[in-house]
Amino acid sequence: MAEIVELKILQQAVKLAAHYMNKKPVDEGAASRGSIICTASNAGLYPFPISPLYSTTKFGVIGLVRALGPRLEDSKIQINALAPSLLGTARSPPIDRNVKV
Repeated sequence: MAEIVELKILQQAVKLAAHYMNKKPVDEGAASRGSIICTASNAGLYPFPISPLYSTTKFGVIGLVRALGPRLEDSKIQINALAPSLLGTARSPPIDRNVKV
C-alpha cells in the first residue's frame, strides 16, 4: 500500500512543480523553463524478485515520466527519471548472471 501512496505523491509533486514552472517565462535563447527529475531504479527496468512491490512502483515512476514527457514538452518543461543501479549490500539479493534481460 505504501508503494501506491508513493506514486500518488510523486504525481502530485510533479503536478505542483509543473504548475509553478509554467508561471516562469521562458528566457530568450533558453531551451526550457526547467527540469523535473524523478528517482526511479533499475528495479523498474529489470527483474527484481526480492521485492516485487518496489519494482512495480519504480516501473510506475518510469511510466509516469514517459507519459508526461510529451505533455510537458508543450510547456517547455523537461522531465527525466534517474535509475540508479543495484548496490551490493547485505540486504540486496545475490546477482544471478544467468538471468537474461
